[in-house]
Amino acid sequence: MFAKVLVASPIRQHPDILNEFLISLEELDKEDLIVHYCFVDDNVDFKSKQILENFCSRNKVYLLENDLNLTEEYVCDHETHHWKDSIIEKVARYKNRMLDFARINNFNYIFFVDSDIVMHPKTLKQLLNSNRDIISNIFWTQWIEGGVLEPQVWLQDVGKLYIKNPDEKLSKFEIRQKSNEFRNMLKIPGIYKVGGLGACTLISGKVLQTNISFSRLENISFWGEDRHFCIRAVAHGFDLFVDTHYPSYHIYTLKHLSGINEYKESGYFFSENNTLKMNLKRKVKSTLIKVPDIPTQIRVLLKSYYKILLTEIKSYKRVVKNDNKITLSMVVKNEEGRYIEEVLKHAIKYVDNVVIINDGSTDRTEEICENILKDIPHKIITNKISLFSKEYKLRKQQWDETLKMDPDWILALDADEVFEDEMILQARELIRNNNVDAYSFKLFDMWNDNYYREDIYWNAHKRYTTFLIRYQPHFKYRFNKTNQHCGRLPKNINNLQTEKSDIRLKHFGWARKEDRHKKFERYMKLDGKGRYGIIEQYESILDKNPNLVLFDEK
Repeated sequence: MFAKVLVASPIRQHPDILNEFLISLEELDKEDLIVHYCFVDDNVDFKSKQILENFCSRNKVYLLENDLNLTEEYVCDHETHHWKDSIIEKVARYKNRMLDFARINNFNYIFFVDSDIVMHPKTLKQLLNSNRDIISNIFWTQWIEGGVLEPQVWLQDVGKLYIKNPDEKLSKFEIRQKSNEFRNMLKIPGIYKVGGLGACTLISGKVLQTNISFSRLENISFWGEDRHFCIRAVAHGFDLFVDTHYPSYHIYTLKHLSGINEYKESGYFFSENNTLKMNLKRKVKSTLIKVPDIPTQIRVLLKSYYKILLTEIKSYKRVVKNDNKITLSMVVKNEEGRYIEEVLKHAIKYVDNVVIINDGSTDRTEEICENILKDIPHKIITNKISLFSKEYKLRKQQWDETLKMDPDWILALDADEVFEDEMILQARELIRNNNVDAYSFKLFDMWNDNYYREDIYWNAHKRYTTFLIRYQPHFKYRFNKTNQHCGRLPKNINNLQTEKSDIRLKHFGWARKEDRHKKFERYMKLDGKGRYGIIEQYESILDKNPNLVLFDEK
């Protein structure tokens, strides 16, 4: 039998915003579903009433009477929404009537959606397929101009984005850190347990069978009908979840209408471009106002700088292809007798083609590479004179030559780095995820075949670093122009939608004593004053008793 879903929303909305909301409802994938609508027409704008009436004429809609006789004005301006207790009480009563309507008419689900939300067409199906009793679809809002984009879900209390135990004391730094970790997690497609939710929420028939409601709990001071619903839900034994696969777009104020086209053109993909553009404009404006005596030449340069950034942001259009391939991109030099054979033999089990810059090798490195890669598309570019002393030029050459292969995904590995075997099994699955443009991994600096180093200077494995990216032809990639430690990929790839992977990467560049001595001598020669790196880390390379930890094979 087809699931019977009631889409419900109390509506008092600006006509332009309402129109986008209703278009979004009609564009939802409803195949194999029975979908009806339940609205309360609380509009005061005649045009909004007409738009809603036209929608009702085309769809199966139940209009509940607006008979609460509350005349409290609800004001939405260009900056924010102005809520009052009486308005929240009214919305709660409307939603309770919708719950009752769904119960009486035996709906399998009720889907509450605020009338300023635009959804991906797959949203409803995705929420249904989650098999959760209460689950919201994620959306993000910049509540105040210049503020951080915030999710509509939270973990504790009124809106905390972090967990705090009753006897726990957290510093402001720890609170910011935990909150940012939660925000970043929600930008990765998945389903996550939360402490509170609302505004775009699917509720199952199992929940409807209880006496759950949106009414205010008199012994709790928390503000908002969704919070009181969530407290009741948890008290009834239901967990709360958020789905982040297809983020919705929140038309919080009229100025956010301009971002709808970008949201849809990007494949209904979560994008901070509009917010970034608004923030840049605000920053340049506030700077010029706060510093009125800025020299004319500097003022012109400042305006030009922001104009360039705004142009780049505006021009970026995300591209997603099917049947993706992975291009391995690598720089090698004198790798004979080290790890190049192991690295390439492992990598060709999951990559589709290879680009190698042979940076002035004087041994059999190129011959070894050619022999291993003979059955896979590849190209090897040989530099007669090494560019490593100007590493940014070497990495830019590597990037340019890689792009000539027309890559879908670029995997940037060094000649002494090997993923766990899990990469062979999961690589195809990673690049089939159309909601992700980059993957980050933990890198372990191996000090021998089985142990990695861990101390104040050697802790790369405690953070995630990006090694695999989807190439975006419209993205303005930027590079660090430093002679050492410039990075193997563009410096701004963290602006792409990134997901963390549990697959670990082992780096054997330090695993042999003779290699450590050679690297120490090279760094002291090229960066003896620590201009590009940390001089104390260079000196620690030769520590006789480093702290080593066994690499636990899965």
